[in-house]
Amino acid sequence: MQVALVEPGAIKTRIWQKGIDAGEKLRGTLPPEGERDYGERIEKLSKAASDSERRGVPPAKVAAVVAHALTAEKPKTRYLVGIDARVQAGLRAALPDRALDRVLGRVSGLGS
Repeated sequence: MQVALVEPGAIKTRIWQKGIDAGEKLRGTLPPEGERDYGERIEKLSKAASDSERRGVPPAKVAAVVAHALTAEKPKTRYLVGIDARVQAGLRAALPDRALDRVLGRVSGLGS
């Protein structure tokens, strides 16, 4: 038996908008000190979700890769779907975990 890993990056689905909506709803219920402490973080998370939706690959592209991995006579070990998946794989190969976490945090606007 062979195993193939399909690693998609961001996928263009409604999940991103659901997250944005949940953040806005939460932000609307925060007391002033909650807004002070968490408002900026919620805003950054909403922006990151919006960016992920914008650059996400269509679900059909991911499904086509999965279908190929399942039906190929000699499937690859790993399939990276989307530019962000390929970039993260390259960074994972080049950086230790903590350094990778810092880089991804800064790129997303969520790191310190």
